Amino acid sequence: MLQPFEGILGNVGIVLSSNAVIAGLGFLTLAFVSQALGPAGLGTLVLAEAYARAFDTLLRLEPTQALIREGTRHRAAADRSPFLRLIKFGLALDVIGSVGAAVLAMVSLAYIGGWFGFGDDEIGYALIFCAAMLVPAPTTMIGLFRLFSRFKAYSRTLVLSAALRALASGILFLAGAGLEAFVIMTAVMVAVERLLPSVLAWAILRGHIGPGLARTPLRGINAENPGLWRFIVMVNMNAQARSSIRRYDVIALGTLIGPAELGLYIIARRISMVLFRIGAPLQLVAYPRICELVNDGKIQRMVRMVLAVCGMFLAASALAVIAYLAVGPYLLVTVFGAEYSGATSLVLYQLIGACLLLSSTILNGALQALRKEGQLLAVSIVASLSFFLPLPFIVPATGVVGASLLHMLVGLVWCAGAGLIFYRSLTIPSFRPGDV
Repeated sequence: MLQPFEGILGNVGIVLSSNAVIAGLGFLTLAFVSQALGPAGLGTLVLAEAYARAFDTLLRLEPTQALIREGTRHRAAADRSPFLRLIKFGLALDVIGSVGAAVLAMVSLAYIGGWFGFGDDEIGYALIFCAAMLVPAPTTMIGLFRLFSRFKAYSRTLVLSAALRALASGILFLAGAGLEAFVIMTAVMVAVERLLPSVLAWAILRGHIGPGLARTPLRGINAENPGLWRFIVMVNMNAQARSSIRRYDVIALGTLIGPAELGLYIIARRISMVLFRIGAPLQLVAYPRICELVNDGKIQRMVRMVLAVCGMFLAASALAVIAYLAVGPYLLVTVFGAEYSGATSLVLYQLIGACLLLSSTILNGALQALRKEGQLLAVSIVASLSFFLPLPFIVPATGVVGASLLHMLVGLVWCAGAGLIFYRSLTIPSFRPGDV
């Protein structure tokens, strides 16, 4: 019965349990912040952070998937140089991308801050978040955690970060702190969350990495990893398109609605994404195993694994929707306050969209392993456009209700497109779907 999951259930249990704890701590943090600041203050805080994150995610290339795919070949080789070179290449991308994006965000703020209705205070808040983004993103170290199956260690870093954020938010809430204090606290936590995985990964994985990393030249990286840049660009473009709604929806809505209405949308989005945030990191565990099965030509086993995961998340999604219909509206007002009662329907619409994405999220890793990055990118772009193109026409007429309904459309487009590509990929003779 456990065979379809290809031996990943142990690591899946670690990731799911830790993400459940993280989601609970995040829910607690959101309760503290939302009650302390109200919808308008919450909208201002999140919009300032979203501005800095938009530059970071848009301009920085993440090497995580490439490190796993190519590192699977190099890590056991007698010559350690290609593996060390790949790690050094990833670290260089992290540092250059993070610092460059943060500096550009700071410079651009004076020119485009008015688009979001930023006054002097809001510009100051955004600058604080930009400064936090100067700390290099830990994507290479996260890739190493995954490559060496150190999911428990990585999960502990995430739980620790979430606990620190919840503790700090609780202290500020009890102290009656205002918006500026929450901005500073959140920015400090952003920096800590970027730094902590790198520090712990280096301490834990030094034995796996081995000596000589600093002395290894980058020369030869392209010859040893054919198509490396193309894969990184395609994976990042796909991630941009597929995650653009979660990354840039607040920025886009910030130009169309006020902070109070934006605060209601944010509450709905954070609540609806709890289930997705718990389950989606399963791909962290599954992707290395999927790559191994595809590289070994064991496509039938890979398909069984993908279908088993899809079925598991589909069942969890159905239970989540039923649970929200039963007690969600009551909990929304009780936990976050009567000011957020207007978000009741918004949560339901966005929850359904998040469940659709969650049920098929494993297809993202499967299609990357099958080297269908280009087709996957096309589906992600279409799904993203189905949200952003209607947005400026729907929101002025319907408010954030229309924006929330668009999340359902995005989920349907992604499920249908990714599922069709996955099905058609299995008809290619070279994949020998009968292999076991």
